[in-house]
Amino acid sequence: MTSTITGTRRMSVGARVQSVRWGLAALVLACALTVLGAYGDSHPQASQEQAVPFICGVLVVLAAGIFGLLVPAGLRRASANPGAWSGGALALGIAAILAIPVAFWSGLPLLLGTAGILVGGAGRQAATAAGRGRGLPSWAVGLSVFAIVAGVAMAIIGTFVVPD
Repeated sequence: MTSTITGTRRMSVGARVQSVRWGLAALVLACALTVLGAYGDSHPQASQEQAVPFICGVLVVLAAGIFGLLVPAGLRRASANPGAWSGGALALGIAAILAIPVAFWSGLPLLLGTAGILVGGAGRQAATAAGRGRGLPSWAVGLSVFAIVAGVAMAIIGTFVVPD
């Protein structure tokens, strides 16, 4: 009984640590995209530069919620019950894609896409270990990767290639 409790607690702490590490990396890159968009423009606007601290603050709050609560729960459930969070991972990937046209400059697709990759990847591993289909979590990972690449590409193109 003690090993089960300790093993579950160890998995819980491991999922949270993994989530926080990836969340911090995604947050740093998302804030870097925000700064790049505001200060890297050939015609910087004062309103863009003044909005950077606010946008980064919003990203910090979103990252804390996503990678502090949502992703660790998804990692625990996906590893314990294959297919449990596959739909959630897919929803994160779709949300990341939907955020591209609206907020590519903020790094939000990067945060959501990273979360989708983490939860979808855990779902794929659990499904493989259980001998189940990996379709839904694979779609989640694929859409999330696409959202990250497209969001970063749009931010770079919007800043350097097509300036105002």
